[in-house]
Amino acid sequence: IHQTALANGLIMITAGTFGNVIRTLMPLTIDEDTLHEGVDILVNALMNH
Repeated sequence: IHQTALANGLIMITAGTFGNVIRTLMPLTIDEDTLHEGVDILVNALMNH
């Protein structure tokens, strides 16, 4: 999931003992279009996993 999202432009990190937690790194201010783009990338990465 992490590698797919990263390849599509969504910067995130993994956490947890087994790398089973994903954390997105969003800016404090974000416009709605950019937010939707990031969510779409994450959803596609999850659906393709």
